[in-house]
Amino acid sequence: MTIVLTLIFILCAIAQGIVWIFLIAPVVKSQDQLTTKNSGVSVIIAAKNEASALAQNLPLVLDQEYHEFEVIVVDDHSTDQTPKVLSAFMKKFSGQLVVLSLPEGTHGKKMAIQAGLAASRFQDLLLTDADCRPLTSHWIASMTASLTERKKMVLGASPVIPAAGFASHFHAFDVIYITVLYMSMASKGMPYMGVGRNIAYRKEIFDCLPGHYFEESSGDDDLLVNHAATRENTTTAACPSAMTTSPAVSNWKTFLQQKIRHFSVSYHYKIAHKILLTLIALSHWLFLATAILLVFTPWIWIVLTLYVLRIFIIYFKTLHAFRQISQPLPLLMPIFDLMYLLYYPLTFLLMIRRPGYQWR
Repeated sequence: MTIVLTLIFILCAIAQGIVWIFLIAPVVKSQDQLTTKNSGVSVIIAAKNEASALAQNLPLVLDQEYHEFEVIVVDDHSTDQTPKVLSAFMKKFSGQLVVLSLPEGTHGKKMAIQAGLAASRFQDLLLTDADCRPLTSHWIASMTASLTERKKMVLGASPVIPAAGFASHFHAFDVIYITVLYMSMASKGMPYMGVGRNIAYRKEIFDCLPGHYFEESSGDDDLLVNHAATRENTTTAACPSAMTTSPAVSNWKTFLQQKIRHFSVSYHYKIAHKILLTLIALSHWLFLATAILLVFTPWIWIVLTLYVLRIFIIYFKTLHAFRQISQPLPLLMPIFDLMYLLYYPLTFLLMIRRPGYQWR
């Protein structure tokens, strides 16, 4: 039995080494890239009961240093002070801020984005969420610098800032882990997902979407990228000025709800992407499981050596890349990594029990 476990451990260690050494690419560039184009940009934000977040973050979006842009906020039947907050901003930023409300009978983030797209004046679109804030005043210029007739989609990074609590810090680590993975695969010509917190594309990208994309309530970001992104039409932007940040969740319940929504959408990914992502997660889980089982065997030193080596590689490919905003995550990283032993099966079981998506 020990020999079998050791063989599985070594095979998974090799698989993880291939992933982290060859597949995962450096995604954060130290030098900012700013656009020199003359085209305008439409920034679209879907909002539902986001009065506090809009009051804090909308000024940072409206005060961007860019020659011509508009900000379109689509209100999805908010019941808090969102309309009042937006009305106050309309008076201050008249002509630059456009506020829309979804008509009765329509709801959901995807419908809100489509409404914003229909009202937009420009071909270049930049999307973010109400609780997101640009790191710099050059966010629009950095995110749209690579949008061209050939590159119709730009995937951005949007790490979250942890608050107090272990769940919040694990969420921050998990977001960076996922960001490095999807942006690395995109840089290798295999774009499979993006995040609506920070993504740019040209209007014509919607011509690449299948009809059933518009019938699915979820996937305004994941499925859009998975259906429309290709090696030829997609690139990434991960210089510091192109990033946005948002608060991490504060508790495990909210975190798991987010992960369930994400995994439920992944059912619709292309088959090749599902196979690759499953193999990466499975090799990770088996690596951890067999490592624990082999700790009390003569193979313990090989196990510890390979585990520590893998941790260092992951650190320099993930947290080190986001060192400006990843503290104190490095100290907790070995614990976070071991938590995936429970995290993978738990989220899978919860997703089976509670499938579906609901825009809050």
